[in-house]
Amino acid sequence: MKTTTGKIGGKWAKLTAALIVVALFLGSFSAAASAAQTPASMTRAQRDFIAKVGALVSADMKRSGVLASLSLAQAILESNWGTSTLTEKANALFGIKADARWNGKTYSIATKECYDGVNFVTINANFRAYNDWEHSVADHSAFLAGLPRYAAVIGERNYRKACAAIHKAGYATDPGYADKLIRLIETYGLTAYDAADTFETYTVAKGDSLWSIAKKKLGKGERYAEIKALNGLASDKIKTGQKLKLPK
Repeated sequence: MKTTTGKIGGKWAKLTAALIVVALFLGSFSAAASAAQTPASMTRAQRDFIAKVGALVSADMKRSGVLASLSLAQAILESNWGTSTLTEKANALFGIKADARWNGKTYSIATKECYDGVNFVTINANFRAYNDWEHSVADHSAFLAGLPRYAAVIGERNYRKACAAIHKAGYATDPGYADKLIRLIETYGLTAYDAADTFETYTVAKGDSLWSIAKKKLGKGERYAEIKALNGLASDKIKTGQKLKLPK
């Protein structure tokens, strides 16, 4: 009798392989979708850094006009979340070099610069040093306000334009500086600190999620991180009837 085992086995093998491919695709799609809707995980130290510096730059914005989200993103990037040697030894959050105009304390350390837009080189430089982070934040805005080339930064409320303006004015030599700042602002919802006292109250309805609220009220689901930051939420969990502050 003629056997069909080989043919059946071949068909099952092909079907199994096809199912595996589909499963892998769906798994990757699900993971990507989840990643797009899940806030970047932060350590307790990072959350504390954002809360502390966020309060300082938010208060400073009212006085100086320098956008809080811009200053906060710069502080994260320049100080590596407050862990850089310059920050730990000199309380310097923004890496401002000490030139002839500076009469305060200084701290000398190696730093990387990119003068040709491609290659980074290491140099030794003197940086402004402070007694505490409050003075670092105040000097940062005073530094920007005191130089005409940063005029486009002062008073700019669009964080993307502010990031582009500060880079164009020559704050950093890194060609990717503006993009890095924008990515930090969007990833961690730092525009919540731009809102200051300007926000509206929203009551959570049945079936709501932070993502759906952000999409419905702010026009973009990815802005859920701003709602989390503004309300000091440690997780994505919300409940019906809960009052949330939303940035305007």
